[in-house]
Amino acid sequence: MLYLEQMQEALDDLYLEQKKIEAEYRRRKEQTETGVKLALLAWLASLGTDERGLLRRPTPAQVVALRRRISIRFRPIELPRIKPPSLKPPTNDAAQRARPGNLHADINKMTGKAAAVMDGATETAAQVGIDPGRPPRIEMTKRGQRMQRDYDRNLEAVIFNGERKIDEVAWRWGAGSVTADQARSAARNFELPSGTFNLSTGTHPWAAVRGTIMDYGEKWHATYAAAAKKLGAKSPSVKYVVMAPREVMEDLAPSGLTARHLYRSFTFAALLGVYAGLDIEASTPDTLGLHHNSREVYVPVVPPMIAEAEEWAEKKRRAFLEGAGK
Repeated sequence: MLYLEQMQEALDDLYLEQKKIEAEYRRRKEQTETGVKLALLAWLASLGTDERGLLRRPTPAQVVALRRRISIRFRPIELPRIKPPSLKPPTNDAAQRARPGNLHADINKMTGKAAAVMDGATETAAQVGIDPGRPPRIEMTKRGQRMQRDYDRNLEAVIFNGERKIDEVAWRWGAGSVTADQARSAARNFELPSGTFNLSTGTHPWAAVRGTIMDYGEKWHATYAAAAKKLGAKSPSVKYVVMAPREVMEDLAPSGLTARHLYRSFTFAALLGVYAGLDIEASTPDTLGLHHNSREVYVPVVPPMIAEAEEWAEKKRRAFLEGAGK
């Protein structure tokens, strides 16, 4: 089916953009960790040791100096905040946009690319029936900003917990029971929490893509429901085919959560039922998906195309299951 084949190509392209974002933020994470390690080692050297080889207790001024050094080292992953409940768009100031660590622009870019793909899909859908329409741009703007605020909160947690951890160990190192070698070893092993960081820089941009695609599906459903109401006919339902980038599918375990639903079709109500049955409370089909770092999306299909789409999806699922795990 040409429509879904084109959507597959589009998802593959979007995933390449996603990987570029993730690679950039992994680099920034490593840059931040390296900076923190160097700052800690320099600070330890400034403390000196006593005659037993134990670190000297830091003065309050030395602790303040460490906090200042560490704060500077966290700048590669900091960003201009959008604080709830404001929906004010990010500033257009060039210096602010260029500030390192600003994932807001990347989320907006992913949302925009997904919208462009779905605009093309809308034209395709209009050729087989009525024009299903496009969702208001303000709704997509709000969605992107919600993802941005989620990113803000996660990164604030990463920075806060990282600084607190350093603060705690600084006092412990200076308590008179840690050798300089032990402290230097701990400093060299400093790492930011990968789980929270990856959730922020990987999951939230893709969630913006997933949500944007779902926004179009909801608009299409509303258009067909309104048309049916005018005719006094039963309202047909838009269906959603579960798809994922090809590169992601290559690594899926056949028994995994994504694989169990791949290339199956659902109404939106049925999708909510899937999430309820799996007891997924922290996410929905239009936000973070089936699980942490999941990459499935739900591609809408208008009623005139459903039979052909389901036949296509069934063939794709059989081929996927035959090749999975090989």
